[in-house]
Amino acid sequence: MFVTIVIILVLALILFLVGLMMGYGVLHSPFGIFNPNTWTHIFELTGSLN
Repeated sequence: MFVTIVIILVLALILFLVGLMMGYGVLHSPFGIFNPNTWTHIFELTGSLN
């Protein structure tokens, strides 16, 4: 049971990262999503850090 939950969580994380890369990769480099400066810029644009 525990192994099944771990596998599902790992697969969900992988699919989440692939989705981020596909969405960001439409206009920019897909691997740019792993750059901390990208996240800082996104948070500044959305006002999430305030």
